[in-house]
Amino acid sequence: SCTRLHSALVWPVSGTSKPASENRPMSRMCRSWAMRSRKVATASPPSSSDPVALFFGNWTRYKNVPLLIDAFELVRAERPDARLVLAGRIPSDMDLAEIQARCAAIGAIDLRTGYVALEDLPDLFAAARFVVRPYETVNVSGVVHLAYSFGRPVVATAVGAMNDSV
Repeated sequence: SCTRLHSALVWPVSGTSKPASENRPMSRMCRSWAMRSRKVATASPPSSSDPVALFFGNWTRYKNVPLLIDAFELVRAERPDARLVLAGRIPSDMDLAEIQARCAAIGAIDLRTGYVALEDLPDLFAAARFVVRPYETVNVSGVVHLAYSFGRPVVATAVGAMNDSV
């Protein structure tokens, strides 16, 4: 999983074709929402974004945010310009103080705790090169479909049904 995160951050390499995930079809729900948002249609391609990884959604324990932070530390060692954005609500099963301390030690991690308003989503996703889903276990992730609706590829652990959508 650390290798996949690193590979996504160092893409694009000059002369490579864009990954298949940039061309994924939208789910019906995301397409409906996207039609109402003009920013989705005008979002820049991921290859034009800075090397920013986005984790969006509730930070519940099974979503493996600590593993993502550890992987990002390895990425930063090779790619000092890389950034990580963690955006979403933190439930009681996570230790925010511990996460804040770890992120401060690594640097270049933007913690956006709390609810993210619907109107802020286009800009949040547009600023990222890709979206990360480092789950321990999962059946389905609505954020994957949301990422595709904003034209963002997804880097995810190969667990549960994630292989079917990423």
